[in-house]
Amino acid sequence: MDLIKEMPEAMIMRMISGTNNKVLGLSATSGFTHTKNGNFSRNFLSMFGKDLSYKLVSRSASDIPMLQNLRSQREKLRDVTFNVFDAESAHFTNTFNESTEFKSVFRGIYSALELVLKHKLRNPYKQRQINRELEALLLAAYDRKNTLVLALSGEFKTAFIKAYWDNKESWQTRFGICLCKDIEAEHEQIFELTPFRSRNRIRVVLFDSALARTIDARKYTKLKDPSLSLVFMSTYNSAGTGLNYFATYVDECNKVQLDVDFQRLVLANSSFYSEVKGTGDLNTLPNYVSLLKHMSDSSQTFLVKDMTVNFAHGDNYRLLMAEHFMSLFKVIVQAIGRVERRDTNMHSQIFIPSDVIDNLAFQFAALKEDCSNEAVLECMSLLNFKLKEHCENISSENSFSEIEKRKEFEEQVKNDGKRIQQVHKRVLTKDWINKVRSGNDRYLPICNLFRDPLSFTNPKKWLEALAQTPEVVEKQAYDVDSNQNVYSLYSGKPTY
Repeated sequence: MDLIKEMPEAMIMRMISGTNNKVLGLSATSGFTHTKNGNFSRNFLSMFGKDLSYKLVSRSASDIPMLQNLRSQREKLRDVTFNVFDAESAHFTNTFNESTEFKSVFRGIYSALELVLKHKLRNPYKQRQINRELEALLLAAYDRKNTLVLALSGEFKTAFIKAYWDNKESWQTRFGICLCKDIEAEHEQIFELTPFRSRNRIRVVLFDSALARTIDARKYTKLKDPSLSLVFMSTYNSAGTGLNYFATYVDECNKVQLDVDFQRLVLANSSFYSEVKGTGDLNTLPNYVSLLKHMSDSSQTFLVKDMTVNFAHGDNYRLLMAEHFMSLFKVIVQAIGRVERRDTNMHSQIFIPSDVIDNLAFQFAALKEDCSNEAVLECMSLLNFKLKEHCENISSENSFSEIEKRKEFEEQVKNDGKRIQQVHKRVLTKDWINKVRSGNDRYLPICNLFRDPLSFTNPKKWLEALAQTPEVVEKQAYDVDSNQNVYSLYSGKPTY
């Protein structure tokens, strides 16, 4: 097979071959075992680099005490709180509902964005992202905190710029908004505004790679006025490639007085996509290369005749999905690292959607099970280490305290599953559906209900809908053990 795209590990070896480069630094996330996807895999580099006289140096267990001491010293200056919000909520704080002033300003700007985005806001995921990004922007002015906002896409940037030009005069009057200037030009991705008259003025940098190539964005992170707050808004892609900015307070002569990290990090939504799972299907060349890398790192012998390129199901699908969720995990770890650029005496706030924290907790638990990941986990930055501890608490709270209790739960799920299957075989796949096929539409709603995704996404709401169907109401007087009461088999606390 001809590869149209070389592997990252091959690329880096080719680039440094014949040069004077002696040392190259790799991200800490490249050191996790059993993951081959992403930029570099240390295990893969170590295995094949030694034949080319490349030496891979990694942290070892002997380094752990030193790293623990370093974190304890840093911890004296800064702490962090992780605020987990509902992934299906439009807002990540209660400020919108608690403050009439905040709600008024929010709706004033959102209505302009709504006219620009139009049908895009019909997508609930995009709507939540836009809501949360606008909320984060306004909160920076409301409670005077320098803020970094990261989201899946740059649609807020595009919409905000268009809304500004469409409402320039009214926005200037109401919010005092203007474009930031320098000697060369005005930059329509950098604004200053005062959303609330009695609160901070904010400088908003709508950052992307194109802006970084055009100007030195760092000079806009310099703040002469202590009442001016900085809001940096970008995407996960930018964070992954090194968004290394922080707020710098300077005097009238532009002399640096203090460098400080963003006080608040808002992850507006999940990064969702990865190198594994994009907008298309899984059957891609990069995914095939990832599979080959896993095979090369295994002691097992593989025959060409036994290989399959169908990634829609089976072992290959499970392997790629594991890589996908690990990639999403790496993106968040890298994002949190963007608010650890300068150590000062400060408290950091990090807002994370619930679906993101669930994946983080799962990945940290899986990584911890493999002792070879110990050194990599211990060499994480302070805030990421705190994130690991936070996720471990979540895992502990949602885990069984004893093996016997887990076995009892598994047995209960198994027995309930058998009973549910009996109902499906008897009344759903034979009785009701046959009546529908013969023209009796009375049973069509309940047949559709039993195939409704709501039974998995919101079991409680699904049970409420099931209880209101005429078939269940009629059968509630029947004996549960006689297998006549359909609803009884689904009632009570859901076991899934």
